[in-house]
Amino acid sequence: CQLFNKIRNLQENIRAISSSEKAHKEELDMLIKAVASRKNNLLEVEKSLRQMLVDVGQQRFPITHESLKALRPFKHKIS
Repeated sequence: CQLFNKIRNLQENIRAISSSEKAHKEELDMLIKAVASRKNNLLEVEKSLRQMLVDVGQQRFPITHESLKALRPFKHKIS
């Protein structure tokens, strides 16, 4: 009878551990997805900033009214 109770307690402990591990795995999976999504967003922002750098670098001096018009889309992207 004692052996049976010990086995039952061990089975309950194993179920609790398994349940806890499953919950932790699900949480980690969600965090991994969130990090991957944020990384993709960051890469898109970086790509956009690099393109803006190239586009702004193509502007020449002297700064004229026309050259300022060409920079308006960047102002909206940055804001």
